[in-house]
Formats: sequence, structure tokens, C-alpha cells
Amino acid sequence: MKRFAPILAVLLALTLLPAAVAAQSCPDQTAVACDTTYPIIGATTGGISDSDADCGWGGSGPDADFLFIAPADGMIFIEADCDFDSILMVLSDSDGDCDEASCLAFADSVWGSGVESLALGVTAGTTYYFVIDGYALSDHGDYAFTLTCLDCTDDDGDGFYVYDETECPAGDDCCDAGDEAIEGCTVETAASINPGADEICDDGLDNDCADGDAVCPYCYPDTRTIACDESVDGDTSGADALDLIDAWDNCAAGSMFGSAASPELTYAFTVTDATPVTITLNSSFDSVLALVEDTGACDAATGCLAVSDNEVMANPEIIETFLQPGSYYIVVDGYGSTNEGTFTLDVSCGEICTDGDGDGFGAYDADYCPSGDDCDDEDPTINPGAEDVCGDEIDQDCSGTANSLCDTDCTDLTSDPSHCGNCSTDCNVNAGGVENALCNMSLCDYDTCSTGFLDCDANRSNGCELAESLTNCGACDYDCADYLVNVADSICAQGTCDYLNCQVGFLDCNDARNDGCELPEDNNNCGACGASCRDAGFENVSGAACETGQCTWESCRGNFGDCDQNAANGCETPLDTNDQCGACGNICARLESCIDGEAGWHCSSTCADADNDGRADATCGGSDCDDGNANIYPGAEELCNGIDDDCDSNIDEGFDADGDGFKTCGDAPDCNDSDPAIHPGATEICGNDVDENCDGVLEETCGECVDADKDGAADINCGGTDCDDSDPNVGPDSLEICDNVDNNCDGQVDENDVCFQGGQGCDCSTMDPTPLTGGFMLLMLGWAALRRRDD
Repeated sequence: MKRFAPILAVLLALTLLPAAVAAQSCPDQTAVACDTTYPIIGATTGGISDSDADCGWGGSGPDADFLFIAPADGMIFIEADCDFDSILMVLSDSDGDCDEASCLAFADSVWGSGVESLALGVTAGTTYYFVIDGYALSDHGDYAFTLTCLDCTDDDGDGFYVYDETECPAGDDCCDAGDEAIEGCTVETAASINPGADEICDDGLDNDCADGDAVCPYCYPDTRTIACDESVDGDTSGADALDLIDAWDNCAAGSMFGSAASPELTYAFTVTDATPVTITLNSSFDSVLALVEDTGACDAATGCLAVSDNEVMANPEIIETFLQPGSYYIVVDGYGSTNEGTFTLDVSCGEICTDGDGDGFGAYDADYCPSGDDCDDEDPTINPGAEDVCGDEIDQDCSGTANSLCDTDCTDLTSDPSHCGNCSTDCNVNAGGVENALCNMSLCDYDTCSTGFLDCDANRSNGCELAESLTNCGACDYDCADYLVNVADSICAQGTCDYLNCQVGFLDCNDARNDGCELPEDNNNCGACGASCRDAGFENVSGAACETGQCTWESCRGNFGDCDQNAANGCETPLDTNDQCGACGNICARLESCIDGEAGWHCSSTCADADNDGRADATCGGSDCDDGNANIYPGAEELCNGIDDDCDSNIDEGFDADGDGFKTCGDAPDCNDSDPAIHPGATEICGNDVDENCDGVLEETCGECVDADKDGAADINCGGTDCDDSDPNVGPDSLEICDNVDNNCDGQVDENDVCFQGGQGCDCSTMDPTPLTGGFMLLMLGWAALRRRDD
């Protein structure tokens, strides 16, 4: 892959070129002279990007421009040391400004490098422009520019100079005035020997100052030939292969593939008529395929027409070209010194048709594909096999004529959904989001909206709109703004209102995202739902509050302190122990006890703690109300035992929840501490199945159930059935009459329309029948109206 690095760098750089290259100019040039051996310090930031000359690739960053007039023939060395990705260019003069069409030299050494340098031969009196350019728009900054005029010699006048480590380190002329140490280098030949000369094979001279004299001929094609439409097999590791061609750098195709220092086989190839030619090489090794023009010596250096060299071991190598009648050489070479082996070489002559859009039809080319008939090789829907679309003004079948608006065999514009009203209106596209697009009377229509779509604009011709907008979310006119409260970034997702974030200070604690963030941060939901500022630790503080999602407090309360210095967990430490007595870190001595006196909790050596419960005796200033019982002390659990366990001067508090004066413990405990009507000594109510007096016996006061009104039914309050045992006319066996009383104890009053029946004794003094009569008449009128409508 190493040999492809320069090519990849060039290709990548070309992709970054501006779309159009502007005319070159070099404004505000800084004049430099031969004595500029010190750096010129400057910056391109804020400058103008004017230098995009054709120097391989132009830079689009700001520029710095320099003007130099050569005082004499010679060589110069220029260098730009930049703190950005830079390009260094040398341009010629054009009417007092730099010439955008002439790039004399160019340096862009490494992608991202800020140091660029080059050597250049100059002519006396000639004006040159030096340009420091930033590669990309963002490439600009400080630079140091240096110009050094080299003391080089050119005795043979060929424009190339002799190398000298001190005076001319950029010199590269291997023969300047005759040097016996160099074969063939004489005063007579010196001018024809330099790095810019063409190498002449077998003349005894290293004409191009490269690797010595070249051997003639280059290709040795004497014993091998190939013809049009022929295939041959070969082996570059065989005895007849020769290693004479070591590079294809000068190929006319412009490619640079480096060395090809391995054995090659060459085939003579003759073309009698002008024809397109395709040469294909499949090899077992990393190969190079070249086509060389016959100049009398198979000169690979000057006569190369084309080269193919893919990635390592990539097959096949292909050359496609158009050849005039004449003689040529086809060379199969290996890329590296160890690349050799077997191969198959094919040559075919005739049409070479390209199919850029892959539709199976080739594009016309007068030389390569005269039979090509694809009239648009970039669009696969356009080719001779396609069918013309009615009325779209496009020649799909390449017939040379495009259909005009519905002029031939089109369709009924009143009902065809693909051409509704005119040939260019396709309801399947225009009426989107629908099931089964229709065309009704030349207007687009549809059966139903597709899932997730709604027709909210009441315009059937444009179909159904996506039900994903904030104003039509899942249903027309369902505006998320009406439902999402206290949110930021409202969205409609799959037809449901939603949001991305709550507004600052609000929380969504009801797990219903479609109503927004309903809860402001407070002491019960501080920074997160359920995060309470009244949890453990915060019950011991004063002034607890939620501020910006964090619990805060003003001071500790009682005998508690913030001993871990963590405000987030409140006052977590009791200050009534020997290790924390009255203050954080206050440790009582071995013979001291932490007592609660008038001065608060403090260490004392005079007040005893006889029961070792951590509280000193109250008689000497402590807080233990019974220093003889380790279970009795301030803060102990209060038990229902007739004792003040927690020393708060209250006995058995918390054991009379219903406040009826009876506790749940003792000789006569309250059997139901949630109902103040139930306790020992309460009045027993007959017939309710409740033990009101907690004696364990139900209904002991009821006795025999009586019949006070003597109507044959006992009182309902003691288990009988008489709902009014004071009135003999009221009972389960009584007749219901119109008197607004439940006479028969069935739970209903004046049922069965007794107030409208004769003989019941009902008159105006007991019930006014007029409203009922009016309602009955309205009912009858409604029934008659229904009968008429049914008839």
C-alpha cells in the first residue's frame, strides 16, 4: 500500500478543491531580495484568499504574497515555516501581477505539515511571485518566510546546477563542464546531460542523471506476438522473461506507479484499422499492464500510452483505448522485485460501450461505441427499452420524440389517479397518507387515511396529513400546547403529546407524559419525585426548604448536629452521647457522663448514670427520671405499662388513639381504639352485633323483643319486623295507602300508584295529584306522536 500513498493524497486533496477557481492575483506583495536570509515573520489571519493557481491543487485559506526580481541567473531556495497546513507556490509575472495560468513550482509536502520548501532556477531580471497559502478555509496563522540565493554554477548553460553541500545543496546536474569520473561526461556532452534530458538507450550516457545508460531495446518483443481477439498464457518467472523495465513513471497517461523492478514479458501487437481495444490481464502476482507505442525500440520511458496498476493482487488489470493503425507493444510486468508468476492476457477489438446507469444499454460514442443507443446514460429509466410516460414531456424510449400533454393513447383524466385532471398530477403522490388514492371528477380523493395520518385541513384533494404535528397530535385540533404544562421542547410522538424536558423547577411525578410536568419542586419532591426534605436527618432541622432541586435548612433542632458537614442529609447526629456531647466532636472523659442540664447537654463528672443507659440522674442535673432502670430515659420507647418510660411526664401516651379515655392496656383495655363509642363501660346497643362495652358479650341488654303497638309485629330495633312499633296501622301486614308513609314496612312510600286508585282515602290534604297528572298527560302525548310517526 505504500506506493499508493501519494495517489491517495492527491485524490483526497482533489475532493476538497473549490467548485470554481477564481482569477489569481497577489495583492500587497512584500518585496524580498537575495539578502533575505533571515526569516520574514508575519500572519495570514485576516488576509484575503486570492491564491488558487493551478499548482496541483489550490488552497482556499488566506494568503501572504512576496515579490522577487532575480538579480542574476542562478538558483534560489525558499522556505515557509507555518503553524497551519500550508502550501507554497511560485508564480510567474503577468502585467505587473502574478499569472494564475503559470505555476512555476509548488510544495505541499505532507498533509497537515506547516513546513514547505523548494529550490528553483531563476533568470536574471525575471519577476517571480512567492505565495504562502492555507490549504483549507480554516488554515491560517503565523509564518516565517526565508529566501536564500544559492551560489551555484552552470558552466554548460543547460539551466541545471551542480550540487555542492555548502554553496548549492539543491543542485542536481550530474555533468556540468566535463568530469572524467562520470562515464561519457565531457565538455561536448555536458549540455545534453541534466535531469531534464530524455534518456537515450545504449548511447553510453546517463542522459537524465538517473540510473545510468538505458539498455536497448526495452521490450524485446522478437519471439512473442498477440492479435485482436486472442488470448495467451504466460509466466514472468520463466527463463525467457527479462528484467529490463524498472519504472512506468513517464507513462503518457499521467499515472505514477513507481518501480516495476521485476521480470517482464512483452508482446508485439499490430492494428491495421482504427479500432477500440480492450486489453485484460489476470495474474497470480501483483502485476502492472502497459501499452507502449512502437518507436523503433519499444521505448517504455517515452512511448508509454497507458498503464493499469490496481490495488495489490487486485484482478483484472484493464486498459481500454482507441488505437490508430500501427505497431504497439503490450508489456506484462511485476510491481516489485519479487512479483512474478503466471498470467492470462486477452486482447479484444471492436466496440467499447459504457453503461453508466446500469440499465443494459450503452451510450453512443463515435469511436468506441457507434451502435450505442442510450440517449441518457445517467438515468436508468431512460433507454430504448423503456416505455414512454404519457404527458411528462420526456423521451423515455429514446425514440427522438417526447410525448406531449396527453396527445396519444393516454387515459381518462377524470378518473385515473395517476393522471387526475392532467397528465402530470399523480394522486398517489399528491394525495399522500391515504389508503387507495382515487380520482373523482378530475380531483384527487381517497378512501380512508392511512394509519398515523389525518385529514385536518378538510381538503381531500391533498390527502391526509401526518398526525405528528403539535397542533394535530393523534387527532385533528388536538393541540399539545393545551395539555402539556410546564415543559420545554414539546413533541408529538406516534400520535401522542410528549416532551423532552420539564421546565426548571417542575417535575413529572404522575407517570403521565401527555399532560406535561404538573408538580413544582417542593419539600416533598426536591430534585426528583418522592425525594423529601422531611426524610431521615431533616426531621432534626429548622427551616427545611427545596432550592434549585437541593434540600437546604437553616439550623439544627433540639440536641442534633450536622457532624458530617453534609448539608444534603440534614442534622444526622444526636448530641447527647459521650462521643458527641452538646457539640460535634465533644468527647466526654473516662469518668465523665453526658448529661442534660440547665446549660444543655454537657460532660459532667459529678452527676452519676447508675443504670448505664447514657442519661444521668435528673436529681443532679441529668435527664433520667429513673436512674435505677436502664429501660427508662428520655427518648426511650413509651410502652403501655403505667410507667413514664420516656421521661416526658406523660404515662402511656399514644395508647388511646380514639381519645375516649381508655387505653389498650391495663385491667380493662379498650377493645376498639379507633371508635370512641366502644370502650369498657359504654352503653350496649341492642341488635347491632357490636360489643360496645368490651365485655365480650353481644346483645346482653336486648332480652325478649316486645310488640308495643300490639299489631302482631315486634319492634324492628330488637330483631322484629315492625318499622314503627308505636302505630298499629304500620307493620309488615298493613295495607299501603296514599299518606306519604311506609305503611307496610317494605322500604317504599305510596308505591304501586296508590294515590291514583279509588277507595284509598287520598285527597288534596294528603297528596296533590296535579303534577303527576300533568306528567302523565305529557307521556301520553309523546306516545301518540310516536305512533303517528310509525304510521
